[in-house]
Amino acid sequence: MLKKVVLRKRMAAEAGTEQKNQRTNLKRRIKNALQELRFMLLGAQVLLAFQGRAALLPGYENLSSVGRLLSLIGLLPVLTLIALLLLPVPYHQIVDRGVNTQGFQRLLETIARGSLLLIAISLGISVTVAGNGFLPLAASAVTGTLLTLTALTAWFGVGALARRRRQSGESPGKQKESVQAKPVRNEDKNKDQEGGNGEEKLSERIDQLLSEANMIAPGSTALLSFGFLTMLLPSFALLPRTVQYVQLGSVLCIAFSAILLLTPAAYHRIVEDGEDTESFYRLAQRLIVAALVPLAPGICGGVFVVAFKVIGSLTAALLLTLAALAGFYGLWFGYTLWKRAKRDRKAAH
Repeated sequence: MLKKVVLRKRMAAEAGTEQKNQRTNLKRRIKNALQELRFMLLGAQVLLAFQGRAALLPGYENLSSVGRLLSLIGLLPVLTLIALLLLPVPYHQIVDRGVNTQGFQRLLETIARGSLLLIAISLGISVTVAGNGFLPLAASAVTGTLLTLTALTAWFGVGALARRRRQSGESPGKQKESVQAKPVRNEDKNKDQEGGNGEEKLSERIDQLLSEANMIAPGSTALLSFGFLTMLLPSFALLPRTVQYVQLGSVLCIAFSAILLLTPAAYHRIVEDGEDTESFYRLAQRLIVAALVPLAPGICGGVFVVAFKVIGSLTAALLLTLAALAGFYGLWFGYTLWKRAKRDRKAAH
């Protein structure tokens, strides 16, 4: 009899622990999804600012008739995007009354996937409209289409391929340890305690990583908006073709940086189903650092345009831009790699 009582208590305790773990897991997945949607909302606001103001800029008159129509059509995916990204707020408060539920979490995942598709389309349309101010419509349309295809490949193609390989039994990147390729479940998360070297829990490291990504996101989206609007200013049409092409390249670099920053969110939704895993953490680490690579020339392209406008010399503007680029890369990668090598040498001794 006593054994039965003890067994019931143990089963009740295990059930309570399991329910608590499930609530904690649901809370984390919702929190991660909301962070990812927040970054998407920043991008949506930039696209809306450009699409909504394009018709009011002087350079709008330089667009072809098709380009002008496309600027109007481009408002549809942007407005749909804004409506979708803001839906979780009223849904959570009105439908779920502020309580985290599985239905709310599934809604966030659906919105995330749909929003990525709309962002890819809107990016392509924005580049096509802005480029049409000084390029033939066909050339700007090809550029915009290639950008859209790049985004779709990064956000859906790579993730779908990784998920298919995982389901077929082969982990992404041909990792040898199958444990790393599997989602970290509740019991695994509880075991993920701080190690002797001060290593933080996986969930804490992912939180920190997403916070660092959100440091880059506002600046990159603001630069993207500035770059789009610059190409429709009247003074931009008076610049030499070389300078105009540099500005277009600058915008494309910043857009590619934004694509890299959003790729972890797509991978998290498609491959990991919103779960925190070591493989997701490592991939997100690489992508967030990689996003800085095109961001630097994107910023420096704007420096080149401004420097030429002020100095009037392509050579001087180029030298100033290269100096700025060397400064960014030297600080972001040269200094950090030197510090890492120094620390590794110290640890080896």
